[in-house]
Amino acid sequence: MGAWRVYADEPAPGVVEIGLEGVSERRRWLRRNDVVAERVFGRWFAIRDRVASGSYRATLGQAVEHLEWGTFGSYVDVDTLTDGVRVRLVRRTIGPRHLEVDIARERLFDPDDVAESAAHAEELRAVAEDENEAYWAAAHDATARASDRLAEARQRAHDAAELSRILRSQGESG
Repeated sequence: MGAWRVYADEPAPGVVEIGLEGVSERRRWLRRNDVVAERVFGRWFAIRDRVASGSYRATLGQAVEHLEWGTFGSYVDVDTLTDGVRVRLVRRTIGPRHLEVDIARERLFDPDDVAESAAHAEELRAVAEDENEAYWAAAHDATARASDRLAEARQRAHDAAELSRILRSQGESG
């Protein structure tokens, strides 16, 4: 995946969808095109609800920064301290109102416990990898379900319009 950015679309009149999209760059001759590879974390807002949509857009903007820095999702944070090393699992995810940060399995090691701290960090990296796979799989599943619901709603609207047209034509001829 190339880069991430915040997107805003209007899937229906009066509704704006805001989410993240992963883009890659495609060059052709002298032109550069961004190609959207995937979209996740889309939420719908009424167009007039600028406070909620703006807040979510800002949260996603922060998520994009952390994605660029490698500090989004689950990751291992290792800090050198004056009296040793701190190793911890950090989880940074998109919450309902802002980015949520959770710190877990934090351990402090003496300077002479290098092997033990490295083993703990490696164990946490495996946990972080598993958690990230589950987190992104859930995000993709939620996106697919939302897309399915939108397609069903559009089909129902189409069917209702077709039924209305049929009933009008029967009323005019009857």
